[in-house]
Amino acid sequence: MSGYMAKFDRIGRKHDVEPLAVTGDADDIAEQVYRYALGKLGSRDVDVTVDLENLKGSIFAGMHSAGRFMLEPTS
Repeated sequence: MSGYMAKFDRIGRKHDVEPLAVTGDADDIAEQVYRYALGKLGSRDVDVTVDLENLKGSIFAGMHSAGRFMLEPTS
């Protein structure tokens, strides 16, 4: 299983967000980031997309961007 460190530009209005260790395929990583971001957002309408080919992802709250993240391989 592939491991990554997700480094966030922001989550919602929080710009000083600690990186998150994630593992698995794109769906697994999206679920892990979703659970992490949910506690930092006021919205419950949250969606996470992951692009493993380009090692990046996005977080959406409703129709608005709630942040982006880069994935750095750890293994």
